[in-house]
Amino acid sequence: MSPEWEATPLGRVAAAVDDDQDIELVDLLLWAARAGVDETAIALLVRTEQARADSSLKASDDLVAAEFGLPRRTFFRHRARALDAVRAASRDYLAAVA
Repeated sequence: MSPEWEATPLGRVAAAVDDDQDIELVDLLLWAARAGVDETAIALLVRTEQARADSSLKASDDLVAAEFGLPRRTFFRHRARALDAVRAASRDYLAAVA
């Protein structure tokens, strides 16, 4: 990946994927970005799941909201919109890879 790509929110997410993680999820997220889903919104989803999976973090949603500069309620609205957008893009992705 180019340094310019890795500097984008989605590029940082893709670069952080461990080898044991499901690469199809990364493909889906990249597909969603190409379909017009905001890369920052996708990065918010991924960071939220990373934080929730880290048992050492308390109030992980609040932490991610702060990292993205969002009040708590706005964070949840952004997260819900991002999930809806990725779900919509996933239909086309599944049709293309089937």
